[in-house]
This record gives sequence, C-alpha cells and structure tokens, in this order.
Amino acid sequence: MATLLGLGSATATASDGALPAPAALPFFAWTPAQRAERFAAAEDLLRAGDAPGALAAWEALALREHSADIELGIVRSQMQDGELRRATTFSAHTAGVHRQDVAGSAVYGWLLALGGQRAAARQRVDAALQRHPDAALLQAVRERIDQPHPALGAGMRELPHRLAPLSTGVVPDRPVQAVASALLLGDGAQALLPADRLLADQPVWLRDGLGRTVRGWPLDDDAPVLRRFRLDPPLPPPPALQLAARDPFPGSPALSVLHGPSPDGEPAWPWLNQVFLGLPDAQGRRPLGLVDPQALVGGPVFDLSGVLVGVALGRADGTLLLRPASALSVWRERAGWGHAGPVTGPGTGTPGGAAPVARLPYDEVHERALRLTLQVLQPR
Repeated sequence: MATLLGLGSATATASDGALPAPAALPFFAWTPAQRAERFAAAEDLLRAGDAPGALAAWEALALREHSADIELGIVRSQMQDGELRRATTFSAHTAGVHRQDVAGSAVYGWLLALGGQRAAARQRVDAALQRHPDAALLQAVRERIDQPHPALGAGMRELPHRLAPLSTGVVPDRPVQAVASALLLGDGAQALLPADRLLADQPVWLRDGLGRTVRGWPLDDDAPVLRRFRLDPPLPPPPALQLAARDPFPGSPALSVLHGPSPDGEPAWPWLNQVFLGLPDAQGRRPLGLVDPQALVGGPVFDLSGVLVGVALGRADGTLLLRPASALSVWRERAGWGHAGPVTGPGTGTPGGAAPVARLPYDEVHERALRLTLQVLQPR
C-alpha cells in the first residue's frame, strides 16, 4: 500500500496489476496530470473487467484525497463486481458528505430506486434538488425514478457518475439494440429467452447486470414461449436458485427484475419492482399488476424469500404476466434449481400452517438477480 501511495521507493512497482507507484511524491502532493493519470489507470482496470483491481486502485486514491469523484469510482467498481448493497451504502456517504457535488446524490437516488426503494429515492433526490434546482443530472434522475423500467438519458453514462455498468467480454460485430430480458440457468452456460421478443434469423448476444457479454446460440427450436440458448463463452455460474414447488396464490406479493429499454444496446442494470399476482388466465399466466410498455420482458420473478416463482412475460399493451414455476419445471434439472415452496399470504408464514420462511431484503434479492437477469441484444 505504501508503494501505491508513493510513500516507498520511487522505482518500486506493483506486481498485482494495481496502480504504478508515483515518483517519490510527498503525501497528498500531486499535480493535476498525475491525478488524471491515476484516474485513467483505475478506469482501465474497470473497462478490462477487473472490478476487484479497480476497487483497490480507487481505494488507494481515496487514501490520498477525499473527493466525490474518487468515491464514485469506488461505487462503480462495487457495482461492476455485483456488490449492490455495499455500493448503495457507500453512495449514501458520498451524497451526505459531498453535498455540493450533485453526482453523489444522483447515484445514491438511482441505486435506491433500482433496488425497489423508490420512496426513499424520491426523498433523497428531492432534497438535493432543493439545494441544486438547476442540476440537469438530478432532474433527469428525478424524472425517471418513478418509472418501473426507465431508459438512461443523455449524460447519464458520463463519468464520474455513470449510472450503468461497462460492457466487457464479446463485442457485437454490428450495431445492436436490447429487445428482451432473459434468465440465466444454473450452470452459467444456458439461458431462457422469450420467444416472441426475438427477431427471426438474427444473431443474439447476452449481457448480465455486471456488463459481461457473450454470444447466444438457440438450442430449442420448437419452444413456443421460452427458448433455451447456449452461451459462448459461458458466464460464471449465478447464485444458487430454488424453484417454487407450487405456484403462488393470487394476491401474493412478488419481486420482478427486468431491464428497461436500451435502443443503442448499451449496458444497463435491471430494475426491481414489487408486484402482486392476480388470478390465472386460460393459459395459467398471472397478471403482475404492472403495465409498462417499456419493460423488456423475460426476466425472473421471485417471492419475498428469493425463491423463483416464474418469469415475467407481457402482452402487446404492456401488461406484465407471470409464466409460473409449474411451467418452468421442465428445466429444473438442467438448470440446477433446488426445490422450495414460495412465501405466500400475510406475514412471513405460508398457508396451511407451514413454518415461516425468512424474507430477504429487496436489495439482497436484486443483488443476486444482477447475475441472473440478462439483456438480450439483437441487430437494430
């Protein structure tokens, strides 16, 4: 650490890919050019997909200088590593301590809304807008956080606040757009995609919530609703999932995780929304109590304990529907899903006197879903 901070030898170098040592600088003494060089080196690690290395680099910089842009580098590195809870907590510090810098409040509000805490997000962003009523970034965030699955606007991917992951891995060989969400299966080598959202005879790329991008190849040509795709190369295996042993009761609360629109195919984080399941229709689908034509359907729906109860599909009018667990059980073995009953009914218990099941905080469910919920990309 001393070497990274410039407190050791001027000729020493880091052997683990971290930032190079500055040349015998006194503590806290560096020029704007030296500062920019170290910022660029940390960003390069993040673009290369080395989120832990980037986090270490930003943390080393934070020991030299207490500033919002360095702290937002830490937040972005945590998000790129799938650490939503840590990133949200640390962005709260940035927003509270660096109140003169609107970027901290914008990122904090965005992450709160992303994880389903929209009331808290509105409160934080509104307070920041009272101090900075003309801040375009805060205005853009405030405009979008009430939308179930908003798209990013102009300026929202700029540094230091970038409200999206960076894309790593396979680079599509042509301009693409996001056409759907998808669910990554247990081995990381397969995914389920909504068949009606795919453009016929067009290549497919898939990207998780950490920005990791791979090519997708169809496996089930005759699947009418959800098609299984092979990932090349496979993504890291996601957190272990349990598939509900039975479909949830009408009126049960649930958590859907879906992507919003990305016409330019740029990476984004998926959005969590609390929904309530309605009565099944003739095809066994359950309305989710949410209408959003912008939603890219195909992502997972969980009960409040993090058990997978189905996949969110949609009608042409934007009504979201649950394809329930019973329709997914054909993939249970190949997906590596465990077996569990869903949390339904009031409190933390289940109907029929079953033992209570622990509920998970929304942000923990969402953090797991970052690795499970994929963007589906096709040529535009």
